Amino acid sequence: MRIKWSLEEAVVLLEYFFVSRGEYKDSELQTIRNMMIKRALEMNIAYDEKFRNITGLRMQLGCIEYVVTDGKSGLQNAARIFNDAYDLLQENRPKYYLILSEFYKKYQQDIGGENNE
Repeated sequence: MRIKWSLEEAVVLLEYFFVSRGEYKDSELQTIRNMMIKRALEMNIAYDEKFRNITGLRMQLGCIEYVVTDGKSGLQNAARIFNDAYDLLQENRPKYYLILSEFYKKYQQDIGGENNE
């Protein structure tokens, strides 16, 4: 089951790409995945165990690297939405950060019973 990436998901992953500086941690990727699952549940999007899994998130981060480095490194098959997210960051930072903060406000609470301290 393949579910297209939304702009808000792409923004979250793009931001993680910059914040992590290439050191992707499974625990952080799992937190992002949990938020994306919470989003899917709230939006009644059917998904399976492969949905936004850690391996897939790592692959998408490679695609984001390709977009950000203008094709100098990373994985070449980036979805258009990652280009859109990067363009938004460059052209309309207030909107980019609004999307990012709204995503965290909506989906970060009570993820898997963890306290994100």
